[in-house]
Amino acid sequence: MFALCALGTLLVAAILQVTLFAASEDAVSRSMHYDVSWTGANGRIEAAQFEKFAARFAALGDEVDAEKARLFYEIILSRIETWDSGGFSELVLDRNPRQRARFEELRTLISSIAEDVDNLDQPKAQKKVLSVLEQAAPIIDRIGSDAHTIAVAEADIVRSELEQRQFHHRLVILALLAGAAALIGLVIRQNALMHRAKIAAEKNAKDFSYLARHDSLTGLPNRSALEEWFQTVFGSDQSHKLVAVYTLDLDGFKTINDLLGHPAGDKLLVSVSERLLKWAAKIDENCLVSRLGGDEFLILTELDHASSARSIAENLIEQFETPFDTEFGNMAVDATVGYAARWIGIDEYENLVLDADLALTEAKAGDKGRVLEFEPSMRSNLQRRQRIERDISKAVAIGDITPYYQLQIDLRSGRVFGVEALARWKHPEFGWISPAEFIPIAESCGDVVGLGRSILKQACYHASQLPEELKVSVNLSVVQLHDNQLIDEVKEILERSGLTPSRLTLEVTESVIISDTEAVVERLNQLKRLGVSIALDDFGTGYSALSYLTKFKWNELKIDRSFTEAARENPVNWTIIRGVRILAKDIGARVIAEGIETPEQEAKLANIGCDIGQGFLYSRPIPFNELLPVLRDIQMKPHAVLERC
Repeated sequence: MFALCALGTLLVAAILQVTLFAASEDAVSRSMHYDVSWTGANGRIEAAQFEKFAARFAALGDEVDAEKARLFYEIILSRIETWDSGGFSELVLDRNPRQRARFEELRTLISSIAEDVDNLDQPKAQKKVLSVLEQAAPIIDRIGSDAHTIAVAEADIVRSELEQRQFHHRLVILALLAGAAALIGLVIRQNALMHRAKIAAEKNAKDFSYLARHDSLTGLPNRSALEEWFQTVFGSDQSHKLVAVYTLDLDGFKTINDLLGHPAGDKLLVSVSERLLKWAAKIDENCLVSRLGGDEFLILTELDHASSARSIAENLIEQFETPFDTEFGNMAVDATVGYAARWIGIDEYENLVLDADLALTEAKAGDKGRVLEFEPSMRSNLQRRQRIERDISKAVAIGDITPYYQLQIDLRSGRVFGVEALARWKHPEFGWISPAEFIPIAESCGDVVGLGRSILKQACYHASQLPEELKVSVNLSVVQLHDNQLIDEVKEILERSGLTPSRLTLEVTESVIISDTEAVVERLNQLKRLGVSIALDDFGTGYSALSYLTKFKWNELKIDRSFTEAARENPVNWTIIRGVRILAKDIGARVIAEGIETPEQEAKLANIGCDIGQGFLYSRPIPFNELLPVLRDIQMKPHAVLERC
C-alpha cells in the first residue's frame, strides 16, 4: 500500500512537475518571442531613413538618395504587412480598435504615395511624399511606442506567472518529501532549472526595458524616460512645482562629422554626455540629462527660485568653453540653449518640453552660441513659419514671388550699368515678407530650387526687354548650385527669353565654395562656358578666405553693404575696400559696391576705383513696370536720389 501510495504520489508529482515545467518553459518562451518592441522600433527607424533620403533627394537631387528612398519605401511596405500579422497584430493592433484604425490610416497614407515614390524626381511628387511622411510619422511613433509598452507589460506578466509557478513548485517538493525521498534529487534539479529560467526571463525583460529608455551610444536616458522623471519629481503630490527644461544643440557638430568622420562625432557626443552628467550632479541630485537624438540634449531640473533658471542656462553654456578630450584629440564645440521654466502640474510637462524646443529653434535661427528663454510670442512665430512653409510652393507656382530690380550705376560715367533681381513676396495675409525670412524657409523645406528657377526665368524675360547694353544679376543659392539640372535650365531659359548670355550675371556667396570646392568650381566653369558672368557676392562676410579667389576666375566681386555702412563711422573700412579693389584688379574682376546711400559715399568709392555702385542713392528695389520710367530719370539726372517704392 505504501509503495502504491508512494507510486501514486510520485505519479501525481511527476504530472505536476511536467505541467509546471511546460508552463514555465512557455512563459520563458513568451518573454523571448512575444516581445514586439524591436519590430515597432525597426518600423520607426525605417520610416526615419525613408524621410531622410527623400528629403535629401528633394534638396540635393542626388539619384543615390532617391534609390535609397525607394528601397526604404519598399521596406516600410513590408514592415506594415509584418505588423498586420502574427504576434504584433494580435498584441498591438487588435486589442485596441483605435490602434487598428490608426494602423489602417497609416497603411492608406503609405500606399497613397507609391506612384509619387516612383516619380520622386518630380518636385510635386517630392512635396507629396514629404507631406505624407509628416502625417505618417506620429502614427508610426505611436504604434512603436505602444509596442514597447505592451512588450514591457508582457514581461511583467511572465515574471508574475513564474513566481506563481515557483510557489506551486514548493508544494510539489513537500509532496515529494512526504511520498518518497528518492524524488528529492529530481525536485532539486527541477528547482534549479526553474530558477535559471526565472533569472533569464527577468534579465531579458530588464534588458529590453533599459534599451527602450536609454540612448545606446551615450547611455543617457532618452525621450521615453522624461515622463518617468516627472512622475518621480511629482510623486503622489498633485500640487504645482517649479520646473525648468533646457534643450541644447551643438554648434558645428556637422562640420566635425564631415571633417573627422562619424566615429569622431560619436566620441564627441560621449564626451559631451559625461561632462553634462558631472555638471548636472552639481546642480541637483534629481537633475536629469537626456539625449534626444543627433547632437541635441535635454536637461530637466526642479528649481527653488524662478530667477535661477537663467543663471543655470548660462552656466550650462559655459561648460562648452573648454575643448572636449577624445581619442581623436581635443575638439572645440559651442552650444545653443533654449529653455522654459514655470510652475506646472504633472499633466503639463509635455507643453513645457515643447516650449523649450521652440526657444531652441528661435535661438538657432539667430546668433549661435547663445541662451534664449521661451516667450509666448514664439508660438505665433512658429505658426507664421508653418504657414509660410505651406504657402511658398503655391506662391512660386502662380508667380506671386516676383523679382524687383535695383539699379547698378557705373561710377565713372554715371550711366546705368545694369540691375539686380531681388525676390519679393506679398503674402495674402502677412503682407510683404522679407526675403531674409522666406528664402531660408524655402531652403529648409526644399522649395528654393523652384523659387530660384522662377526668379531667373522672370528676370531674363524682363531683361530681354531692356536696352541691349544693360546687364541683369540674379542670385543662385547653394542648393541650386548643387542641382544637376542647373546648367541645362540656365541654357534653356536664355534661349527661350532671347537674352544674350553675356548680359546675365549669376551671383554666388563664398559659402558655396566651402561646401564642396572642386564640384562647385566645375559647375561655375560650366556656367561660364555658356557665356554668363559669375559674381562673388557679399565678399568679406563670414567666410572670407583669399585662397578661394584663386580657385576660380571671377568676373565680379561685390563688396557687402556692411563695409560701406561701417566706413561712415570707421575710416579703416575704406582701407579694406581699397585693398579689395587692388585684389580685384589683379585677378581681372570688376568691383561692385553695395549699400551706397549718400553722394559722399559714392564719391569716395569712385575715388578708390570701384567700378559699379548699387544702393538707395540710385533707387530702391522696384517692380519691372516701374523700371523703365526710373531708367529714363536716371539718364536725365544720373546722380539724383530717386525716391521710389
